[in-house]
Amino acid sequence: MPSPRKFSPEIEQQILEEFFSDLTNAQVGKKYGCDYNRTIKARWLLAYGEQALHDRYCDNCAISKLGTKNPMYGKAAKLHPRWKPESYDNSGYRLVDAPRWFTGTKHKGNKVLEHILVACEAARLRELPPYHIVHHINHRKRDNRPENLEIISRNLHAKLHKPRTGKFKQRATTIPKGSRKATKASEAHSAPQGR
Repeated sequence: MPSPRKFSPEIEQQILEEFFSDLTNAQVGKKYGCDYNRTIKARWLLAYGEQALHDRYCDNCAISKLGTKNPMYGKAAKLHPRWKPESYDNSGYRLVDAPRWFTGTKHKGNKVLEHILVACEAARLRELPPYHIVHHINHRKRDNRPENLEIISRNLHAKLHKPRTGKFKQRATTIPKGSRKATKASEAHSAPQGR
């Protein structure tokens, strides 16, 4: 392995000042016609220390990915590698990409619930009116045909989905674990009984 290159005192000073430039390590080595690892790194290490050298390396990494240099630059929506043409929310409703005309609530990744989008488009609305909801007439979440959807108030929607039989109105027969009644019942059961 050849020994590090020797420079005149003026060039040595310039090399030390290059530490604060935005040039990468390889660019500095190329500028002075030498190998960075054998020549420049040793000088910077002696002058500024290991932590400063590491910080410069981290800054250079960040600068090298800015703007058009970023490999993900301009890759939004369908060009993004993790883009999914079809996805569903936690309730099972289908999510689609929101068009530009839609101004309503959007989910992560500029997605909107498909049934809301279809209903708004059929009604020629840019977003749902306040306190309104889109109701599936046949109660099938994935049937998003315009004739199966209607925009109704939240109160009316709650009435439509309210259970009609009396068995749902009965009180629960079991006592929840954290309730006061459960605590008193367990204390009474575990207390010693007198004779």
